[in-house]
Amino acid sequence: MRLWKTSKMISISNTLVLGICIGVAVVFVAIGVLMWLRDRRGGALRSFAVACAVIGLYLTGLVDLLARAVSAVVTWARDLVLNTPVYIGIGLLVLTILLWIIGSRLITRRIRKIADGTYISPSQKKANAQPVTAGSTSRGNENLGTTDRHTADRSTAGRSNTNDDMDDVNDILKSRGIE
Repeated sequence: MRLWKTSKMISISNTLVLGICIGVAVVFVAIGVLMWLRDRRGGALRSFAVACAVIGLYLTGLVDLLARAVSAVVTWARDLVLNTPVYIGIGLLVLTILLWIIGSRLITRRIRKIADGTYISPSQKKANAQPVTAGSTSRGNENLGTTDRHTADRSTAGRSNTNDDMDDVNDILKSRGIE
């Protein structure tokens, strides 16, 4: 796949691969130009980068390396004998992918909550938690069959404090023009 060989030495497969790479690069340049004209500069630059990457992969010989890698994977899959360790390995790979996706979604959800201002860190949750007393359960709002007026007052007082805090936050947001 060296370009400095004479034209007689270049095989048809290398010429075909070069044509495919140039065709793919031209398609991505055209997409980039259309995106640029529609004021989508970021997408256009990415499209130009892909076009450059395709030609760069060919010139460095990495397209041939990638073709060999694909061929090796196909040969491996064709010759694979499915037995218990292979099934366990496939299961672990599927579990890895699922955990990766779930973790990414949790991170995205946390970032959205932080941006919305609705995120409460674990340390804030501990600070806001009510202590467990003799007349209440670990949840803090239920009584164990007794009607202790002080426990009920404490649970409603906690709610009114949070409402007051939310009212303060809403006032601040309204004063800055955010509703």
